[in-house]
Amino acid sequence: MTKTGITDILHFFLSVYKLQLDAPRAPGQFTLLSEDNPRTDLIYELQVTKNGKQKSRRISLGPLGEESGSKSTCCKVIYDDLLVVKIPPVPVTDFSQYVDSIRMEREIAEAIMPDIECIVPSLSAILRKIPPFSADAAYPDFEEKCIQKLRIHSRLQDYLRIGNTFVFFMNLARYTFLGQVVEGLHNDSRGIRDELRGQTEILQNPDIFDNIYGKRYASLYYPLHEMYFTFEDRLGQLQKKHDLRCIFPAYKKRQWFLTYLAERDAEPAEPRMSQAFVQDMNSLLETVTASNPAAAYFRQMVKNRLKQRNFQQNKAQISGIISNLLDMLARLRRKGIAIRDLKPDNLFIAGDSSKFPLLLANPSEYSIGLIDFETSVNYSAKGSIRQPMLAGTPSYATPSHIFKNELLKDTYSSLPRIFHLQDWQAVISMMYIVITGDHLARKTSKLLPEFIRLMKKSLRMKKMRAGDAFTGFNRVFWSRAYSEFMEKLEANAEILKSVRPAISKDVCGMLRQEISEVQIDMEKQVQKHIQSQKFFRSPKIRSDMAKASLAAIRRCCANWEQGIQVPKVSPSVREQVIRWLRGLEQIRAESERKSLFLSMLDEEKPSLSAYDLLDMMFSVVFHAMYVSKWGRPAAEPDDFEAGTGRKKEAKLSREETFALEKT
Repeated sequence: MTKTGITDILHFFLSVYKLQLDAPRAPGQFTLLSEDNPRTDLIYELQVTKNGKQKSRRISLGPLGEESGSKSTCCKVIYDDLLVVKIPPVPVTDFSQYVDSIRMEREIAEAIMPDIECIVPSLSAILRKIPPFSADAAYPDFEEKCIQKLRIHSRLQDYLRIGNTFVFFMNLARYTFLGQVVEGLHNDSRGIRDELRGQTEILQNPDIFDNIYGKRYASLYYPLHEMYFTFEDRLGQLQKKHDLRCIFPAYKKRQWFLTYLAERDAEPAEPRMSQAFVQDMNSLLETVTASNPAAAYFRQMVKNRLKQRNFQQNKAQISGIISNLLDMLARLRRKGIAIRDLKPDNLFIAGDSSKFPLLLANPSEYSIGLIDFETSVNYSAKGSIRQPMLAGTPSYATPSHIFKNELLKDTYSSLPRIFHLQDWQAVISMMYIVITGDHLARKTSKLLPEFIRLMKKSLRMKKMRAGDAFTGFNRVFWSRAYSEFMEKLEANAEILKSVRPAISKDVCGMLRQEISEVQIDMEKQVQKHIQSQKFFRSPKIRSDMAKASLAAIRRCCANWEQGIQVPKVSPSVREQVIRWLRGLEQIRAESERKSLFLSMLDEEKPSLSAYDLLDMMFSVVFHAMYVSKWGRPAAEPDDFEAGTGRKKEAKLSREETFALEKT
């Protein structure tokens, strides 16, 4: 969020504080108290001078996701309660339009509840804190009372504005965002410092080093030992320079050294040390460690060790979260609702907050709740499906998010299925980040904002039709997405296979139906592949080919490659036959893989690893969203740009939530 946005929000809550003090015109200000990390919440003190006496209280602000210029910007504010403040990119100045927007989100939420707990914007979330309204807060129809009062007394509507726009407020007092939970599961920065600060003896004894880190890393001991003694020797010289005659205990010096190795400046709380000495000591540590690769290697080793330990400690919580994410997805499908912007910052843990975080280990004690229905669509409604906002978040979205219903209907056999699978793609990405702490689609996520910029420019200049753009985007997107997915899946195969979430009957039913849809499509691909060739004309041979198992197709292909029991043909024809058989083999292999997944789901208590689930689910999304008539996906993303005459631009350095139309 920009500094201007933060300032506007602070001014708003400063005004609320003044109203609560019954001093609306009193002088006031706010002061930043902490800014350790730009990714963490900022803590401010609100100060109001009333009758010559200063009153103060604290407020904290933190971002929710990344902002953009086209979709609402959200931030969390702790002011007595945890509030989500959503600022629309295009100012909403009409009160009726503002209320209608809230009611539209409420309609989606009511269609989902009680299967999934939802929180929607409400006037009461903020007005119950403001004296002109708070007296009526106990009434069950408080929300409607607020609306009536605001329609009559329009000047009171200013209590809902930040800057020149009405703002949406949500109260999440009893909940924790899934994004916070995931960050907590994988945040090991403090653990690294504690790990190293508590192991000062590893610098003195190679046996202790071996016992802690294993023989595999034994060779690291000696360069670390040498680095430390270089530091210790030069530290003595530094003491003389600053005229420090005291003797520091050896364990303290080792602790300072290891603290610095943990990527943090040493900050010794020694009254005898001047600030200049501490700065020089950290400069010395930088000099000693910077040129030695052993320092970085050791630091990475400790990180990996802690990451593995954290994973083992949190595996039950990770499995529980994945179980509940899948349950949420199945419930959305049953209700015929697609959220279309699912991400950790839009989900919360719905359970007994007094048991948090222990309840995370038992998925039956909580569920995953939803906020932000700005991009949602009810695809089960009678009549035509409403056009949802063309928007999403790159790490969790697909090209289908940015094209209108009409084009999607012309491209795919089922628009509702595509909407549902948009949420599949988001859940796949969230499952991966819950397990690994890393984004699944770091490279692929850079494409969608680039596509949007290119599409806007091309359509404006009439250089590209929407249908051609959709085909080109998909060929590039799914090429990179498939490549990156397989790379990440195999790189993390060990931990992904060790996570085995509980799978409910609803989830099994959802997976079974979608996999069956893919299998039906693959049988059509087999028939089409057989009809595409002229080598095997006999109806019986064609029928046998269509029914052939993967093993039989591979034997046939091997015979053609070796010239065993096959007709004599020219080398070029033989090469064409082999290439055709390889294509048939690829389709049949995928089909039999789907059959294996179905057999696993048919077990009384299915036991699938996260690896199996991710592999299966991504395959479903890929086969549904990448139409075979488009041919092979583009080999490289540059293939698309090369055909556009567009100069390559610098890649995005940060992720944005994108949208193509006004909120």
